[in-house]
Amino acid sequence: MARKTGPSEQNESSLYGATARLALSVVLIILSFVLYRRGGGTYAFPSPAYLALNGLVVVLGYPIFVRSLTALFVRRRATIELLIAMVAVSALLIGQWLEAAAVIFVAILAEAIERSAALRSVTGLSRATRSDSKKILVRKDESVVEMRMDEVSPGQ
Repeated sequence: MARKTGPSEQNESSLYGATARLALSVVLIILSFVLYRRGGGTYAFPSPAYLALNGLVVVLGYPIFVRSLTALFVRRRATIELLIAMVAVSALLIGQWLEAAAVIFVAILAEAIERSAALRSVTGLSRATRSDSKKILVRKDESVVEMRMDEVSPGQ
């Protein structure tokens, strides 16, 4: 029988994916800088620095491009990811590969931070709903009394 996953586990797995993409983008940016310096500052098609940055933009930027185009054409909404995709593509078209890679890196960093915050909030909410001390405030006559939920009847 398939095991059901809760929202906390789903957010946790998506956080791992975002973190992996972030780590890969950091490695590719560092690698491209090192290769750029070792190559004497040449940044043309056959150079390894060129290939590393192109890999970063194309492979790691692919989910951003897909989500932005889906939002635009399917849901008919302009999102921040559409703006990021437009900036990255514009930078690529004018030959500014490093700027395109930086835009993709910042977008991936923002996604990882957003997923981390979502995971923390979902985890906190699930902990709060699972607590054993489910108490509520009940108005009795002129005062407010704290009671356990199972002790309260409707209309009380």
